[in-house]
Amino acid sequence: MERILHDISYLKQIMDISSETLILISGEGVCLDICSHTDLWFLQEEFILGKNILSLLPAHTYHKLIADFQDVLINKKTTTNSFRLPLHDYTYYGECKLMPFEGNVLCRYTDITNRENVKLKLTQAYEEMQEIQNVAKIGKWSLDTETNMIDYSGFCGDESEVKDMPISVDYYMQHFIIPEDREKMQIWLERILKHPYKQRISYRISVKQKIYYMSVKCIYRDKDKQQKHSSKIEGIVQDVTEMHKRRNDISMLTHVIFNANESICGVYADGTLKFANQIF
Repeated sequence: MERILHDISYLKQIMDISSETLILISGEGVCLDICSHTDLWFLQEEFILGKNILSLLPAHTYHKLIADFQDVLINKKTTTNSFRLPLHDYTYYGECKLMPFEGNVLCRYTDITNRENVKLKLTQAYEEMQEIQNVAKIGKWSLDTETNMIDYSGFCGDESEVKDMPISVDYYMQHFIIPEDREKMQIWLERILKHPYKQRISYRISVKQKIYYMSVKCIYRDKDKQQKHSSKIEGIVQDVTEMHKRRNDISMLTHVIFNANESICGVYADGTLKFANQIF
């Protein structure tokens, strides 16, 4: 069997295919040599060779890198860290592995800009979703069918949010759900055990002598890979108290208008009749 990877005649070819950029840096920060395996303009020989790399770095990057650099020089340690490189009108991200080498520092540079940009977009999307959830008072809801425990989190329902989660279904029924809605909840729980997908329920809970309206919609079952069966039903929960209050206010206003003893009507700006009560 030919051991190609151990054949020194293939070394350059293999390095060209698989290696990251290598930079040999003196204790003073001068680039003594570079083996570039990237198209990045700031890691080309004509830009970096023979120059003091540390002096070329942005202040933020320098202060973060210099501690690792000195640790490698003085303590002969190998360090790995990620750095942000704001250069010209673009921000790059790189991972530097610093290693002691013949009294100098050998740096293996890996460009992680694409990965960091994706991570940044995901973080921004997550933060935006969190803000939407807070405003809409929406969060995650789950029922563990093995332990019979309910859990929900991720939304700011003020006092309506039950703090000590997860809690048992029985405790939730007896201490939070108002008596008039307990039978409805029990029937719904039995139904979702058989057919959980898109099952929805609206019910009321009582917290600190205040009534809150909750809405839960099941989304899917989370399957236990070891036990090979569904152990958790998951979905979304929303505090719809404000929406319910507004709906009641509108219903009351509508009732008053249409049962008033005076003529009441509404018209558009062009004079077209919009609504009128029975007297009108």
